[in-house]
Amino acid sequence: MVEHYRTLVRKIFYAYLNNRYMEYNPSFGDYQYLVYHKLDMVFFSVCKNIKDIDPKLFILFKSKRDKIEKVNKLYQDEVSRLILNFNNNGIKYAILKGWACLVELYHNQSDRYFGDVDILVDEQKLSEVERILFDNGYQYGIEKEGKILRADREKVLFQRYFTHEIYNMVKKYEDYCINIDVNFRFSWRGENTSVIGNIKLNDINEFIVSYTYENRKYSILDEELFFIHLCCHLANEAWFFHLNLEYAGGDPEEIYLFRILDICLLLRHINTKRVWEIAIKMDCIEHLEFLVGIIKVVMGEKYCSQFFGEIIGNEKLNKYMTNDGKWKEWPISIEERVFDPEVRKLINL
Repeated sequence: MVEHYRTLVRKIFYAYLNNRYMEYNPSFGDYQYLVYHKLDMVFFSVCKNIKDIDPKLFILFKSKRDKIEKVNKLYQDEVSRLILNFNNNGIKYAILKGWACLVELYHNQSDRYFGDVDILVDEQKLSEVERILFDNGYQYGIEKEGKILRADREKVLFQRYFTHEIYNMVKKYEDYCINIDVNFRFSWRGENTSVIGNIKLNDINEFIVSYTYENRKYSILDEELFFIHLCCHLANEAWFFHLNLEYAGGDPEEIYLFRILDICLLLRHINTKRVWEIAIKMDCIEHLEFLVGIIKVVMGEKYCSQFFGEIIGNEKLNKYMTNDGKWKEWPISIEERVFDPEVRKLINL
């Protein structure tokens, strides 16, 4: 199972990274695996024989793509509306993660999908940002089965005071829910002494740039800091998911392969020397070492070494922190966690 999915993932990654097509006839198990890792739309984009696969699977892929195209367009219009409000009110911001990846790195708007849009803002402007979101129909809550579950005051306050973001804000739009995740720190705190967990928007002004996508301008992080942010998010989710009150637990969902594709797409554009220099100042070298280890697992040592030279080990590659603050080793290998969904289902943390 590990080798089967490792081979499939590498074929997809290499095809997409090199803007080429591949031929492959997926099974229903392959489809489920790709959906789990949010690579189904990337596969749909690069599969040369997509119209010749199992007709039932083709319908699933096609209907998903049509839905993603519509939802991403809704997000694009909504984000444009919000940042216009931000600009009119003198609020600086930087769009992070999924939406920034989509507009800067992916070939088609339907290739990358996400559950929310992350926006970093000045902590001193949070009340103004919240008011803009409230005025645009948002409320604190999460979507579940097409309905909005409003968050109670305790959860809203906990999120504000113990993480890097306010509680998720959501609104119903037609048949969909739009989620906006407002961040006021660069990354998760993870551990209280974390430097990256205390970096604010004003600390990284020099790294914020303007990016034009479909004649609309967005403020995003420059390529090197963008890369570091993705690495920090990946590692922190892998290590500290037990500390997230909203995490459902059980299935180790923190290593999604679409996040690795984001990073591989960005790798071609960065100055790795500058990345390491910034990471040293931000005290997040171990996050980059974690990323290097994951890329080695997914893409192989040869691919990894062309960007990072000698492979750096990381003792936390297959560890996580329990909710009582102790580091624990996973009972299965990192390869099994990423490439063997059947083994993964047996794990109960």
